[in-house]
Parts: sequence; structure tokens; C-alpha cells
Amino acid sequence: MTIFEKLRAENCERLLAFDDESSGLRGFIAIHTLRKGRALGGIRLWNYPSEEAALDDAIKLAVTMTRKVVMADLPCGGAKCVVWNHEKLKRKPALLRLGEMIESLQGIFFAGRDLGISPVDLAILAKASEYVVNENKTGDLSFYTALGVIQGMRAVLKFVNGSDKLQGATVSLQGVGEVGSAVAKMLAKEKVKLVVTDIDRHRAQAIAKKYKATLVEPEEIFTVRSDIFSPCAVGGVLDEVHVKRLRAKAVVGAANNQLASPEMGQELLNRGIHYAPDYVTNAGAVIHGARFSLDGKKDNTKEIHRIYERVLSIASIAKRRGAPTNLIADEIVRKKMG
Repeated sequence: MTIFEKLRAENCERLLAFDDESSGLRGFIAIHTLRKGRALGGIRLWNYPSEEAALDDAIKLAVTMTRKVVMADLPCGGAKCVVWNHEKLKRKPALLRLGEMIESLQGIFFAGRDLGISPVDLAILAKASEYVVNENKTGDLSFYTALGVIQGMRAVLKFVNGSDKLQGATVSLQGVGEVGSAVAKMLAKEKVKLVVTDIDRHRAQAIAKKYKATLVEPEEIFTVRSDIFSPCAVGGVLDEVHVKRLRAKAVVGAANNQLASPEMGQELLNRGIHYAPDYVTNAGAVIHGARFSLDGKKDNTKEIHRIYERVLSIASIAKRRGAPTNLIADEIVRKKMG
């Protein structure tokens, strides 16, 4: 499939490819739609196996971002920036150059952070562009993502068990990076029985010790009997193999594109596992970042708490129609877009 065929397949409006030899900066900015004249999206720094993999990820994540912002009733469309993390990349010069490129777009792309980008990186980017979220002003966006995920968990427990209390529930948490560790902290305060894993074993051990959680190997997390499986690392983890192995009653997490394919939503339904669509539950940071940066609104907690209502509504419609929740969520987004 050619680049143009890929863009047409996802109705992606624009694609910017960049290759700066002096800094080693390589990657793409995919703008899915300039709804309301601008698009929001994170910057992901990742060790992609190929240029094609980076391009595919940019387009796929831009589509997901549109769904996320439309579902959250934000006045914009979705985009994504991916940076190829290779051996010749000079991090700070590359980030400054990327900031200059974002600035040159004159506000049609407003950027936050995603996997591989730290608050320090974001501050470097913000030196070169006013169209980058500055977490020194907004606060740690990982906290707001986690806050939304917790609301999603409460809603799912309400739907499945009739009570939204987290205390006493068992959550199997995959990935304890910045967002995952924030989720773990909130769950520990709620006296949840926590099981954790991460490909970085030292990080996983530290979180397990800090929050008195059970530590398991990465592949074991799928077979843990839990109320909620919470993927908070990379996407695509719910493929045919792992859906069959999953022993949780529900899935609620922070990772983007958790389903390896849309058909996995039906497979989860067939197994009686409730799935809270990822772009609904993980929208907390986008909601706060957008309202703060675009509207100057500093306290967006109430709007993030509306994730609870959205998850419950999608679950109720899906149950009534006997349909997968991911398809119901996509249908709602299409209706909102008109």
C-alpha cells in the first residue's frame, strides 16, 4: 500500500515527513482532521523497526486522537507526531528542531507528550514553539490521564458489579511508566489488590514494593484472575492470542489502541469480558491540556469525571444491542462529527 493509499484509507488529511541530518530527527506528523481549524496530538519517541512502522503508527494514532477529542467534546480534530528513536538521534537538538517545525505550522497542530517524551523534553520543545503544552504550567498530565482511567474503572465496576467502589477489587496493571505508576498510586489509596508488571523489571519491582503489589512477569499478567486488566503501556496488546488467555472480568486502561484489531472487541464480548474503549478512558490529559491551553481553564476535574458517564452510557447501549463497546463508541463519534 502506498503512502497516499494509507492516507485515503483512514481519511487522513495531511502528512508531514521530516528528516533533519544534523540532529538525526526523523519522523512524521499525521493530521487526521482539522476539525474547528486545529488538531491536538501527542509526540511519541519510539524505537521503530522501520520507517513504515513509524508512518503506520502516526496515522493510526492520529485517527484515535480524533475519536478521543470528539468523544470528549473538545473543539478540534486529532493528530499525532512520531519520532524515530535511532542511534544517531541527538535528543536535545532534535527536540528543538521539532519545536521549530511545530511552530512553523502556526497552530494547526497543538502538541502534548506521549510515550518516550518526558516533561523535560516537553519543556525543550516549548522553548521553540508556543503550540506545545508546557507541563510547568498545566501540571503533570500523567496525573490527569490516570484520573480519567480511575473514573473508567469505577464506571465499569458499577456496570458489572452494581457498585463503583474500588476497595477490595483486584486490578492487573500492565506497564508502570509515568501513567501506569500514577494509576497504581491512585489504586493503592483505594485499597485495591494490585498486581503489576513492566518490561523494565527494576521499575516494576520498585512500584510493587512502594504500593505493596504483587509482581509478575510480563506474560503472566494476562492470566491473572482479576476484576480489571489495565493496559498502560504500548498498544495492540489485546490480540487473538492474549484475548484467549485473559482472565480478567473487564479491560480498562491508559494505553492507546489496545485492541490489535476491531474484531478483538467482539472476541472480548464473546468471552464475557467487558471492554471500556481506550480513547474514552484515557482522555483525561487531553481534556485538561486542551481546556488549559486553548481556553485558559485551570480546573478541569469535573469534565474529566464525565468519563464515568460516557463509559456507563456506552456499556448500556452495547448491552441493549448485544454489540461490542468499541463499535458503539465509534458510532457515537461518527454521529458527533455529523
